Amino acid sequence: MIRRLACRLAALLVLLSPAWAAQAQDSPRLDVFLLPDYQLRQQLDEAHKAIAERRYNDAVRVLGRLLGGSDAGDTEESATVEDYFLELAAEGAAQQSLKAEARRMLSSLPPDGLASYELLYGHQAELLLEAALERGDAESLGEVARKYLHTKAGCQAVMLLGRRHLASGQPLAAALTLSQLNDLPTAAQFEPELSILSATSWLLADSPEHASETLVALKRSSRSAKITFAGKETALFRDDEDAVDWLQTQLGDWRLNATSLEHQWLVYRGDEARNGSTVGSVPLVYERWAVPTPNFPKQQKVLLEEQRQLIKQRVPALPGLHPLVVRHAGVDGASASREVVLTRTPSRLIAVDFQTGERIWFYPPWGQDPESEEVASFAKTTSSADTPEMMRLKQRTWHDAPFGQISSDGERVFFVQDLGLADGNGPPMIVAGGGIIRPNPDRPRSTNELTALELGREGYLVWSVGGVDGGDEPQLADAFFLGPPLPLMDGLYVLAEVKGDVRLVVLDPASGRLVWQQQLCAVDNQAILDDAARRLGGASPSFSDGVLICPTSAGAVIAVDVAKRSLLWGYQYLETPKDRRPSGGF
Repeated sequence: MIRRLACRLAALLVLLSPAWAAQAQDSPRLDVFLLPDYQLRQQLDEAHKAIAERRYNDAVRVLGRLLGGSDAGDTEESATVEDYFLELAAEGAAQQSLKAEARRMLSSLPPDGLASYELLYGHQAELLLEAALERGDAESLGEVARKYLHTKAGCQAVMLLGRRHLASGQPLAAALTLSQLNDLPTAAQFEPELSILSATSWLLADSPEHASETLVALKRSSRSAKITFAGKETALFRDDEDAVDWLQTQLGDWRLNATSLEHQWLVYRGDEARNGSTVGSVPLVYERWAVPTPNFPKQQKVLLEEQRQLIKQRVPALPGLHPLVVRHAGVDGASASREVVLTRTPSRLIAVDFQTGERIWFYPPWGQDPESEEVASFAKTTSSADTPEMMRLKQRTWHDAPFGQISSDGERVFFVQDLGLADGNGPPMIVAGGGIIRPNPDRPRSTNELTALELGREGYLVWSVGGVDGGDEPQLADAFFLGPPLPLMDGLYVLAEVKGDVRLVVLDPASGRLVWQQQLCAVDNQAILDDAARRLGGASPSFSDGVLICPTSAGAVIAVDVAKRSLLWGYQYLETPKDRRPSGGF
């Protein structure tokens, strides 16, 4: 809280200065990006001064700790330092983050400085690397690479992690991991293997242009026209434009060991870049099957009337419920796979057989959620347009992006629940059937839950995190998830608002355990509880070319380097007027 107040004070002082007075009239907003606290900024300044005075031991000690490293003299492990932008950026200006600056300073050290870094942190890095190899722990390998990249053990960890990602069918993760060695002076010792692995990873990740750039750079830096490839001496390509063809020839029929995800639709808009495409077909003259999403004819009648009203007002009548198509292993791991359509309904998540249209399962089971009784009552009575049941039905069907969007990693389905109404009112507690007092489900909420169901066990509840107490992950208590997670490289990347900050939260798909998190921006003046437009629009990250794009729906977009777990850039924009609500989400 103190850090956030300091950031606000710094931004306010800037806006009150004469140079910013005119700009403040056109863009009357405070900077939402949190600055590093005084202690972190002072440490970075001390490192700059120590390098200028050639006190490399002092400099590398500080820089290593900023990256989360522990040196030989530490009695306990250093606390993980989150990344921050170093200054408030002017319009269109590039931003440098704390960790990026620390890495840049280490990379630019002369040999004496790098030797000091190796002496101080090399032993600890070796111990962590050995422990990671003994356990076969890829996460620990990644920790060595991030914290101790400029040590010998750190470079070895990057190479091992890159090989592992490639062997396990994750070429993009391999390419991003290996790219961390590109600008290091010690990278030459791993050539030509480093460039060949990188180019192969980029090629298999559907990025031949990156593969070509890597191979051309290898050729220009190589002292010989031949390299050893797969144990055989092989001549390099002659012309630069032949680089990719040469690599494909060397690889032959080698393919990834990953299960193909073709013809599946696992996330909103198809893929991690939110720009998926699929194989087209001739138009369907007749529907193959149809499954109504409302539970009762009365709900269907209400929705049809609402659709007619939207069309009459020339408003696109596009539902906010976005289905997925997932192929998963059969029940209890049976060999036969099953293809299902997954979608939210106004009150449930349902799974439908892709071929027959048969409903397979739904969640939550009837009677096990607080809305079941209300939905049944709604079906039997005459309700006006402004009842909570009617408002909830219309909101979820047409406007509620966090409710209507879901995601899957091929084994599980992930969705946000306990959302409440964006503009709800009424008492915080109500009396339900049997005289039971419980929270009013239609009140706007400051917390919600992210839930995972296992597809192979027909919607079995695996974990649920968030809410008041955090559920299966206590560290996520009081979290409000802005949308469903993006399954990416063995992790779930989801945006959450926690105590006035929008954070990138990365979870383990199998358990919901928190793997790491990164603050993105502050939203003290427009919390989700008080902003219906933000609540309905939601936000989920997108990924392309190694960069995770995080829309916050709070006036800022932030880019994160997932391999380095650091901030790349942040961009602020003027907010949409409150009376204009997004219908498709971010």
